[in-house]
Amino acid sequence: MKNKIIICLVCALSIVGLTGCDKDTTAGFTSITNYPSLTLIGSTTLFTAINQPFVDPGFTAELNGVDVSDEIEVVSDVDTDVAGIYTISYTATSTDGFKFPLSRTVYVADLTPSVISSGYHGVAVGTYRLRAGVTIKYSGYDILIMQVAPGEFYISDFLGGYYDQKIGYGANYACNGKFKLNADNTLTLVESYVPGWKDSLTGLVGGIYDPATGTLSWNAQYAGMDFNVIITL
Repeated sequence: MKNKIIICLVCALSIVGLTGCDKDTTAGFTSITNYPSLTLIGSTTLFTAINQPFVDPGFTAELNGVDVSDEIEVVSDVDTDVAGIYTISYTATSTDGFKFPLSRTVYVADLTPSVISSGYHGVAVGTYRLRAGVTIKYSGYDILIMQVAPGEFYISDFLGGYYDQKIGYGANYACNGKFKLNADNTLTLVESYVPGWKDSLTGLVGGIYDPATGTLSWNAQYAGMDFNVIITL
């Protein structure tokens, strides 16, 4: 009889304990949160012409089958008067106030036809850094090249992604800038800058576009080092 009483008491305490835990862990929370179904129309990356109107392709947004597009927060910094990289942010908010963000990148570029197309291009095999007689080979990273005026181009990294992507320091340690494509297919440095170290290239030597191979190549001289970069277009 005593054993039966003890077993009953243990079961009762267990039920009380579980009930108490449930109240502590679920108090103030709902079991379901509903997010609007937010979908971008078109690509998440777009190129648009400088000095021309830009129209956002837009999005669709539904919550439980109801159109809630007017409830989506849209923030855009796109300025088609200035070539550059811009972002449009779209934010849906759940019934419990949680945020669900999406974004679109817009490249404002000069779309005058050129042998160098605006877009991301790969760093080719044969690229290397030379420092104090030591060679480090690298390739396979993506570099943005974008025409900002006829024959003049923005580049995200003259160093071919070495510090930004290979070493993993991030975009602040990419050497971005501009170059010109000359009539004889040579390249001329316009400007360069590494935000993280607040310095620039000391020179860009042997820059050339090779129509036979469809490549750009140059020797970027930086901080006593030579970055011999080949870009496949």
